[in-house]
Amino acid sequence: MPATGSTQLTNEIKPAYDDQFYMQGQSQVYWDQFADLKEAPNGQKGVSYNWPIVESGAPSPNQLDEYEDVATQQMRANEISVTLGEYGSALEVTKFSVATSYADATKQAALVNGYNLAESFDFVARAAFGQGSRQFFQNARTARSSIVGMSTAADRVTPAFIELLTMLTRTLKMPLYEDGCVMTAIHPFVYYDLLQATDIRNMAINN
Repeated sequence: MPATGSTQLTNEIKPAYDDQFYMQGQSQVYWDQFADLKEAPNGQKGVSYNWPIVESGAPSPNQLDEYEDVATQQMRANEISVTLGEYGSALEVTKFSVATSYADATKQAALVNGYNLAESFDFVARAAFGQGSRQFFQNARTARSSIVGMSTAADRVTPAFIELLTMLTRTLKMPLYEDGCVMTAIHPFVYYDLLQATDIRNMAINN
Protein backbone atom coordinates (compact mmCIF):
# COMPACT_ATOMS: atom_id res chain seq x y z
CA MET A 1 0.00 0.00 0.00
CA PRO A 2 1.24 3.55 -0.62
CA ALA A 3 2.62 5.40 2.37
CA THR A 4 0.04 8.17 2.55
CA GLY A 5 -1.33 7.72 6.08
CA SER A 6 0.05 7.82 9.60
CA THR A 7 0.36 4.07 10.08
CA GLN A 8 2.05 2.85 6.87
CA LEU A 9 5.61 3.29 8.05
CA THR A 10 6.92 -0.22 7.43
CA ASN A 11 8.92 0.68 4.31
CA GLU A 12 10.31 3.90 5.80
CA ILE A 13 11.50 2.66 9.21
CA LYS A 14 14.59 0.63 8.38
CA PRO A 15 17.99 0.20 10.11
CA ALA A 16 19.61 1.34 6.84
CA TYR A 17 17.76 3.05 4.05
CA ASP A 18 19.26 3.91 0.66
CA ASP A 19 18.62 7.50 -0.34
CA GLN A 20 18.69 6.51 -4.00
CA PHE A 21 15.62 5.29 -5.83
CA TYR A 22 15.06 2.99 -8.78
CA MET A 23 12.59 3.42 -11.62
CA GLN A 24 10.41 0.43 -12.39
CA GLY A 25 10.68 -1.44 -15.68
CA GLN A 26 9.43 0.77 -18.51
CA SER A 27 8.57 0.40 -22.14
CA GLN A 28 11.04 1.54 -24.78
CA VAL A 29 10.13 4.89 -26.30
CA TYR A 30 11.08 4.82 -29.97
CA TRP A 31 8.42 6.52 -32.10
CA ASP A 32 9.98 9.93 -31.53
CA GLN A 33 12.84 9.01 -33.90
CA PHE A 34 10.35 9.11 -36.79
CA ALA A 35 9.06 12.57 -35.89
CA ASP A 36 10.00 15.70 -37.78
CA LEU A 37 9.68 18.58 -35.34
CA LYS A 38 8.32 21.74 -36.91
CA GLU A 39 7.98 24.92 -34.91
CA ALA A 40 5.16 27.27 -35.79
CA PRO A 41 6.64 30.69 -36.64
CA ASN A 42 5.86 33.80 -34.60
CA GLY A 43 4.14 31.80 -31.87
CA GLN A 44 1.10 31.15 -34.05
CA LYS A 45 -1.93 30.18 -31.98
CA GLY A 46 -5.11 28.34 -32.88
CA VAL A 47 -6.76 24.93 -32.88
CA SER A 48 -4.95 23.90 -36.07
CA TYR A 49 -2.02 24.92 -38.23
CA ASN A 50 -1.59 24.59 -41.99
CA TRP A 51 1.72 24.16 -43.82
CA PRO A 52 1.80 24.91 -47.57
CA ILE A 53 3.15 22.18 -49.83
CA VAL A 54 4.21 22.79 -53.44
CA GLU A 55 4.30 19.81 -55.78
CA SER A 56 7.64 19.22 -57.48
CA GLY A 57 6.19 18.77 -60.97
CA ALA A 58 6.62 15.99 -63.52
CA PRO A 59 10.19 15.20 -64.71
CA SER A 60 11.20 16.52 -68.15
CA PRO A 61 13.71 14.01 -69.56
CA ASN A 62 13.30 14.97 -73.23
CA GLN A 63 15.86 17.14 -74.98
CA LEU A 64 14.77 20.70 -75.67
CA ASP A 65 14.32 22.03 -79.18
CA GLU A 66 15.88 25.46 -79.66
CA TYR A 67 13.21 26.37 -82.22
CA GLU A 68 10.28 25.67 -79.89
CA ASP A 69 9.20 27.16 -76.63
CA VAL A 70 9.59 25.09 -73.51
CA ALA A 71 6.40 23.35 -72.49
CA THR A 72 5.35 24.77 -69.16
CA GLN A 73 3.79 23.06 -66.19
CA GLN A 74 1.33 24.49 -63.76
CA MET A 75 2.68 25.04 -60.28
CA ARG A 76 0.27 23.21 -58.01
CA ALA A 77 0.05 24.04 -54.35
CA ASN A 78 -1.54 22.11 -51.55
CA GLU A 79 -1.37 22.12 -47.78
CA ILE A 80 -1.22 19.84 -44.80
CA SER A 81 -3.32 20.64 -41.77
CA VAL A 82 -2.32 19.59 -38.27
CA THR A 83 -4.86 19.75 -35.47
CA LEU A 84 -3.19 20.86 -32.29
CA GLY A 85 -3.82 19.12 -28.98
CA GLU A 86 -2.61 19.37 -25.43
CA TYR A 87 -1.46 16.31 -23.50
CA GLY A 88 -0.10 15.81 -20.03
CA SER A 89 -0.56 14.46 -16.55
CA ALA A 90 0.17 15.47 -12.98
CA LEU A 91 1.48 13.80 -9.84
CA GLU A 92 0.35 14.45 -6.31
CA VAL A 93 3.26 14.53 -3.88
CA THR A 94 1.96 14.32 -0.32
CA LYS A 95 3.59 16.05 2.62
CA PHE A 96 3.84 12.67 4.31
CA SER A 97 5.93 11.15 1.50
CA VAL A 98 8.23 14.18 1.43
CA ALA A 99 8.72 14.13 5.21
CA THR A 100 9.29 10.39 5.66
CA SER A 101 11.11 9.32 2.51
CA TYR A 102 14.89 9.23 2.62
CA ALA A 103 15.01 9.70 -1.14
CA ASP A 104 14.18 13.02 -2.76
CA ALA A 105 10.44 12.73 -3.41
CA THR A 106 10.30 15.82 -5.65
CA LYS A 107 13.11 14.47 -7.81
CA GLN A 108 11.28 11.17 -8.12
CA ALA A 109 8.11 13.00 -9.14
CA ALA A 110 9.97 15.00 -11.80
CA LEU A 111 11.46 11.86 -13.37
CA VAL A 112 8.17 9.97 -13.26
CA ASN A 113 6.24 12.87 -14.76
CA GLY A 114 8.87 13.43 -17.45
CA TYR A 115 8.82 9.82 -18.54
CA ASN A 116 5.02 9.83 -18.44
CA LEU A 117 5.08 12.74 -20.92
CA ALA A 118 7.44 10.88 -23.27
CA GLU A 119 5.42 7.67 -23.07
CA SER A 120 2.15 9.55 -23.65
CA PHE A 121 3.53 11.16 -26.81
CA ASP A 122 4.72 7.73 -27.88
CA PHE A 123 1.16 6.40 -27.66
CA VAL A 124 -0.15 9.37 -29.66
CA ALA A 125 2.48 8.89 -32.38
CA ARG A 126 1.86 5.13 -32.50
CA ALA A 127 -1.85 5.75 -33.13
CA ALA A 128 -1.08 8.32 -35.83
CA PHE A 129 1.19 5.87 -37.65
CA GLY A 130 -1.71 3.44 -37.91
CA GLN A 131 -3.95 5.90 -39.72
CA GLY A 132 -4.30 6.88 -43.35
CA SER A 133 -5.04 5.05 -46.58
CA ARG A 134 -1.48 3.92 -47.39
CA GLN A 135 -1.50 0.83 -45.22
CA PHE A 136 -0.28 -2.57 -46.33
CA PHE A 137 -0.91 -5.79 -44.44
CA GLN A 138 0.48 -9.27 -44.74
CA ASN A 139 -1.66 -11.86 -46.54
CA ALA A 140 -3.72 -9.12 -48.28
CA ARG A 141 -5.51 -8.29 -45.06
CA THR A 142 -7.45 -5.03 -45.01
CA ALA A 143 -7.30 -4.26 -41.27
CA ARG A 144 -4.99 -4.98 -38.39
CA SER A 145 -7.82 -6.55 -36.39
CA SER A 146 -8.22 -9.29 -39.03
CA ILE A 147 -4.64 -10.55 -38.63
CA VAL A 148 -4.42 -13.80 -36.66
CA GLY A 149 -0.76 -14.69 -36.86
CA MET A 150 -0.90 -17.04 -33.88
CA SER A 151 -3.09 -19.51 -35.78
CA THR A 152 -2.66 -18.51 -39.45
CA ALA A 153 0.83 -18.91 -40.87
CA ALA A 154 0.06 -16.74 -43.91
CA ASP A 155 -0.61 -13.77 -41.62
CA ARG A 156 2.94 -13.77 -40.28
CA VAL A 157 5.41 -11.29 -41.70
CA THR A 158 7.89 -12.74 -44.19
CA PRO A 159 11.12 -11.40 -45.74
CA ALA A 160 9.29 -11.19 -49.08
CA PHE A 161 6.72 -8.85 -47.55
CA ILE A 162 9.51 -6.68 -46.11
CA GLU A 163 11.10 -6.49 -49.57
CA LEU A 164 7.72 -5.47 -51.02
CA LEU A 165 7.42 -2.63 -48.51
CA THR A 166 10.96 -1.49 -49.36
CA MET A 167 10.04 -1.38 -53.04
CA LEU A 168 6.89 0.62 -52.26
CA THR A 169 8.83 3.18 -50.22
CA ARG A 170 11.14 3.82 -53.16
CA THR A 171 8.24 3.96 -55.61
CA LEU A 172 6.45 6.51 -53.44
CA LYS A 173 9.68 8.57 -53.26
CA MET A 174 9.89 8.41 -49.50
CA PRO A 175 13.02 10.02 -48.02
CA LEU A 176 15.82 7.52 -47.47
CA TYR A 177 18.82 7.55 -45.20
CA GLU A 178 22.19 8.66 -46.55
CA ASP A 179 23.15 5.08 -47.36
CA GLY A 180 19.92 4.59 -49.33
CA CYS A 181 18.31 2.36 -46.71
CA VAL A 182 14.99 2.53 -44.91
CA MET A 183 14.20 1.77 -41.30
CA THR A 184 11.19 0.27 -39.59
CA ALA A 185 10.01 -0.54 -36.07
CA ILE A 186 8.57 -4.00 -35.49
CA HIS A 187 6.80 -5.72 -32.64
CA PRO A 188 8.76 -8.40 -30.73
CA PHE A 189 6.36 -11.05 -32.06
CA VAL A 190 7.06 -9.90 -35.64
CA TYR A 191 10.77 -10.07 -34.90
CA TYR A 192 10.28 -13.67 -33.81
CA ASP A 193 8.39 -14.49 -37.02
CA LEU A 194 11.22 -13.08 -39.14
CA LEU A 195 13.81 -15.15 -37.30
CA GLN A 196 11.90 -18.29 -38.22
CA ALA A 197 12.63 -17.65 -41.89
CA THR A 198 15.46 -19.91 -43.03
CA ASP A 199 17.09 -17.31 -45.30
CA ILE A 200 17.19 -14.72 -42.52
CA ARG A 201 18.67 -17.22 -40.07
CA ASN A 202 21.28 -18.40 -42.58
CA MET A 203 22.27 -14.80 -43.27
CA ALA A 204 23.10 -14.35 -39.58
CA ILE A 205 25.04 -17.60 -39.49
CA ASN A 206 27.08 -16.91 -42.63
CA ASN A 207 27.95 -13.39 -41.58
